[in-house]
Amino acid sequence: DESPEIITTDGLRLEYTKGWALVRASNTSAALTLRFEAFSEVFLTELKNKVCQMLDALPIDIDTDKVQTSYQELG
Repeated sequence: DESPEIITTDGLRLEYTKGWALVRASNTSAALTLRFEAFSEVFLTELKNKVCQMLDALPIDIDTDKVQTSYQELG
């Protein structure tokens, strides 16, 4: 399992060779915005699941069941 590069410039960004995830506070509401990009639909799902597991482990009320993804092939 690859360890991500962690960037905290605009929220929390996890960079992997096969994609990335960004978790940041919304500018317009009291919510977190999650963004994901990956080179395969399989890794996109894995990445979303990893981030949701991390958020579910926090002692705050976050409904990660509402996180949705859609995949569009890059290139």
